[in-house]
Amino acid sequence: MRRAASEGAWIAPLAGLAALAALAACHQPTEPSLPPTREPSIGAELPLPRSLECLAAASPIEVVVAHLVAREDLWDPPERGPLAVGASTNGESAFLSPKRVATDLDGEHREDAAALNAILRESNRTRQAVRLNLPIDGVVVRELGEAVAGPATWSGEFRGRVQFWAPAVSADGERALVRFWLGPTAHGAIGTFCLVRCADGGWRILWSEFSYYA
Repeated sequence: MRRAASEGAWIAPLAGLAALAALAACHQPTEPSLPPTREPSIGAELPLPRSLECLAAASPIEVVVAHLVAREDLWDPPERGPLAVGASTNGESAFLSPKRVATDLDGEHREDAAALNAILRESNRTRQAVRLNLPIDGVVVRELGEAVAGPATWSGEFRGRVQFWAPAVSADGERALVRFWLGPTAHGAIGTFCLVRCADGGWRILWSEFSYYA
């Protein structure tokens, strides 16, 4: 009898604890369901305005500039002043080598870039003037010197600075590769854009990637 009573004394508290645990679980607060954070990834297709795309008079650089000035996610803060575009190209650089370009790109884009790499390097043996013949709101062209690649101190006059290399255009005129420094960033960043010719002239962005160096 004592054994049975002892066992019953244990069973009752255990049953009570189980009931309390079940009740607590029913009232456990649940985390709200939040949408996933959208972060631009390398090569991501983003629904952004590209007002100069396929306009016959627009050059590859002009199409890329129109795209960049619309990319608020690239600038901090985006509303600070115009985008400054270098008045001359970068010229020869190790950042145009096949190995460097391939390192900066996703595998699916390396083949496109490799096909135009020799033309890209040949086009940049000397520095050239950069001219934007079409009006693009929020952009100024001026000499930027060596300030684009690093975290140079500046007055905040511009939202950002971009210094292009001369574009590479395929022999058949159907594809173009545009590469440029983007700043200010902590250790420098390079953008690479591949464009294709539109049926009625002009250019359309096929893909783009940004490489931020640590």
